Amino acid sequence: MITVDRKSISYYVIVYYLLIMSGSLFGHFASDSLAKINAVVTVALIFYVVFVSGIPIRRDLVSAFLVISVFTYIFRILWWNELGSIMGYVGDILILISFILWAYVLDYKLMIKAFINIMLWMAIFSIIGYVFYDNLVSLAVPVLGSSWKYHFFGIFSIREVGSGSIRSNGLFWEPGMFQGYLIFSMMLLAVKRNRNRMDWIKLIIFALAILTTQSTTGYLLLIVIIMLLVTTKLNQIEISSKWGNQLQWFLLLVSVLCVVVAFINPNIMNSFLSLFPENVTGKLLETDNISTNSRFYGMLYDIRIALNYPLGIGRNVSQQLLSEQMSISGVEILGRTSSWTTALIMDGLIGGVMYICIYIRGCFKFSEDNFINGIYICIIMATIVNTEPHYGCLFFNMIVVMWYLNKDKDFKLQQDIDQMVEVNFNSED
Repeated sequence: MITVDRKSISYYVIVYYLLIMSGSLFGHFASDSLAKINAVVTVALIFYVVFVSGIPIRRDLVSAFLVISVFTYIFRILWWNELGSIMGYVGDILILISFILWAYVLDYKLMIKAFINIMLWMAIFSIIGYVFYDNLVSLAVPVLGSSWKYHFFGIFSIREVGSGSIRSNGLFWEPGMFQGYLIFSMMLLAVKRNRNRMDWIKLIIFALAILTTQSTTGYLLLIVIIMLLVTTKLNQIEISSKWGNQLQWFLLLVSVLCVVVAFINPNIMNSFLSLFPENVTGKLLETDNISTNSRFYGMLYDIRIALNYPLGIGRNVSQQLLSEQMSISGVEILGRTSSWTTALIMDGLIGGVMYICIYIRGCFKFSEDNFINGIYICIIMATIVNTEPHYGCLFFNMIVVMWYLNKDKDFKLQQDIDQMVEVNFNSED
């Protein structure tokens, strides 16, 4: 008799839903419909938490952030006279409530297991679709964007960019979004205490999938992942404390320099990338660092606006104020990509700083306050959410709140128990 684990299946459905609500191709083309769906789901979550589950809501930084942000949103509506846009504000508030409540409700272990498996299959199909694109493109559903043409295959998509060039998107609207979830999957495996052969196979598959995205950020973060893998291994083996600490600090310094130097001087990165096949690195060698400049100045503009309007700005004047900053500096940007600086102008200066603090503290809690590992995780998470617009997305915001709430504690404890059992079993041999 075949038994069905309904709880595990429900987690696959929930995680897939969260990914759809977090920068997916669906959200890019049907944002209004997904906002309505999220509103219904969030109201159901509120009802469940308040009247059914009895889950206690902690009085901490997360709760304070939510309260401050809600009051900031109300102030923005009144101060900027935007009562006509009140439904948009309600939708934004429901997103904040949603990712916090999901963090309280979900089991971390089941959620991460479902996420890794979903991303694994998405990566495998994306690699196949990328390699055999010419043979499979007739099976895809064509979706036209404002600048690109997407070929949607259900669980993944391929995007045409220019004359015959393609990039893998996964479930998401942009290759940069896809690489962020792939890198995050690799990070979860990199910090795992007892990696087995299957974990290494998954790491390789995720790395290959990142190559199909042709994402500069993804390539840079692969270097950081490798350094994190080495550092994690050093923590597990017998090594001189002095030399071990020095080596870990050296690897961390190399990781930071790789990211900083490559962004400041793209010629160094281009020289390195020229060693690889052109069909993998062509996009990176042709961009002239436009995306990097856009991201840097986008963050700078948001910080300037936040300092001028510490209580937040109106939804309807957001683009106007951004245009003013571009006129002052003489540098145009493609759009906002930094989640942290977006929070500064949406949640106000105080709420935005609290949002950033939740991320940083969550990363260090996830690293169990191991300073070096915490820096690695902060670098990875900060790069992911500040190079693509994740502010209004549920998944990564929910993850860091889970870390902040120590929802991963039992999961890590089980890893320790599994490792002890494995060691004892081997010693008996």
